[in-house]
Amino acid sequence: MRRWFFICLLLPLAGCKPGADKDDKAPPEQKKEPAAYAVERNAAGETLVCLTPETQERIGLKVATLEAARQQPAWTAFGSVLDPSPLIVLQGDIAAAQTALDAAHKVTQRAKALFAQDENVSRKTLDAAENEERAGQIKLQTAQRNLELDWGSAIAALDAAARQTLVDQLAARQTVLLQVDLPIGETIAGQPAAVRVTVVGRDHEYPAAFVSPASKADPKTQGQGFLLRIDHADAALAPGAAVAARLGIPGPAQSGVALPDSAIVRFNGKTWIYLAGTDNKFTRREVTLDSPLEQGWFTTNGCAPGDRAVVQAAQLLLSEEQKAQIQAD
Repeated sequence: MRRWFFICLLLPLAGCKPGADKDDKAPPEQKKEPAAYAVERNAAGETLVCLTPETQERIGLKVATLEAARQQPAWTAFGSVLDPSPLIVLQGDIAAAQTALDAAHKVTQRAKALFAQDENVSRKTLDAAENEERAGQIKLQTAQRNLELDWGSAIAALDAAARQTLVDQLAARQTVLLQVDLPIGETIAGQPAAVRVTVVGRDHEYPAAFVSPASKADPKTQGQGFLLRIDHADAALAPGAAVAARLGIPGPAQSGVALPDSAIVRFNGKTWIYLAGTDNKFTRREVTLDSPLEQGWFTTNGCAPGDRAVVQAAQLLLSEEQKAQIQAD
């Protein structure tokens, strides 16, 4: 009986097969959708951002072909707007010395004429008049030499009327004078070909005129200095305002690329653009902003005419790149 009992228990199990209650076919594997964005590295170590067309449309990404540009090579010099007060004071000293000298000269000439007429004045009076005139000449020459030492030969060479006109314009803040200095080791032979000035922290550019080499070296920079003049000045060019000047170097123009402002992004203290490639991939490329243009920047490295760059939503593209890297981490 016990043997028969175990046989009856085993009979229902004999027909059981592992997995018999499961479907013979496994469910088909679901197709994975491509990621909206991904980050890769190319052989040069540059960052490539892959965006689906739908993501590009969502962020409003647009691409444009970069155009060639030519610009005069230039150095960037830094300095400040000069306080015109010392020049105004010197001009007053010169004018006063000239007036005193003219008066002393008249007295001397009168004394000489009277002395020649049977000594109607004493020799002592004539000597005193001549000494006064010589003192006036020394005082005027001293003021003129101080003018040349402090403000350069170009301003010192102006005639009295032209210099007074300049001083009046400086006092009215219609005109400003600036001194800018190149970094040590950089020099320009002769006169800069063209000068454009910006106030540090502002975008507006001012055309400036070269006046003369600076009469004094800046004790901080110790570089080659230049005295510049800007007419039609505004409130931003207040005395002491820090400025940057692009000083054109005489010679042939450089060939490069015009970068629109909207194509430029700043990251990790550097400037970048995104170049469009194939398969919806965008390469982040470092560029150097050599000098400003009317609507963008001139550069000679990082890209070439004909390259296709992201000119709209470049900052959003950088955000998508950072987002993809965060998710990867």
